[in-house]
Amino acid sequence: MNRAKFFLENGIGIFDDLPFINGFTTNAHGDFAIRNGHTERSYASLEAVVGKQHRLRMNAERRDRILVLGKKEALRLSYPPCDGIILINDEPGIRIRLESAVADCPILVICEPERKAIALIHSGWEGTMRNIAGKAMRILKNLRVFYPHAKNVDPSNVQVFRAPSICPDCYEFKGPEERYFPGYIRNGYLDLGKKIDDQLIIEGVLPEHIFETGYCSAGINRQKIPGTPHCSRISRDASGNWLFASHRRFLRKLEETSARNLCYVIV
Repeated sequence: MNRAKFFLENGIGIFDDLPFINGFTTNAHGDFAIRNGHTERSYASLEAVVGKQHRLRMNAERRDRILVLGKKEALRLSYPPCDGIILINDEPGIRIRLESAVADCPILVICEPERKAIALIHSGWEGTMRNIAGKAMRILKNLRVFYPHAKNVDPSNVQVFRAPSICPDCYEFKGPEERYFPGYIRNGYLDLGKKIDDQLIIEGVLPEHIFETGYCSAGINRQKIPGTPHCSRISRDASGNWLFASHRRFLRKLEETSARNLCYVIV
């Protein structure tokens, strides 16, 4: 696992090496959960920083549906049900903001050096169980089948950036679904990021091209087992406030609302 050049500016986390304008909002920009009724206020706060583009936001199904779209097709959609979007960068004059709202689940940004296509993938435990990351790579490797004017992508040239998500020291995972993650659960805690990395590597992504931020979205230090690591990743700002939304903190009754941050890429 490689540490990305990831910095916070104006309340937004930014991948410095990602060749598109991108960001992962902190709680400073509010709650992007549609059901909580604060979304437009949060968007106004974000767009005061990044401007306005056409929003293409995934309506996460927690499955493995991936859409492959050109920009003109993307303009006809705003909130499609899916857990992944591969956008073909075929119309330079059209600006699309790919989005996924999230609290703890890993979000992957997959890009290739020619900047002809980019993927935004929501890979929570259910999507990871279905190998959505591997599916995205198989589509990219055979992109012309899905979009005839596109080029197939060489997986060895791909870079993958994983946004802040829950770390293996905080992700307590128990129940019948454990059987889907053999070798990735230790003392009842799931290393979801490692599972995703291995799925990408099987499809030809080089390990040195997979990056994570060093931030845990939860930061709740749940492991109390001697001899195991505890979460020491930065999860609070200088004032002691939580940087990111966390569904796990909500479940532990450490917060009153199950809020969401927004991961976005402007293409």
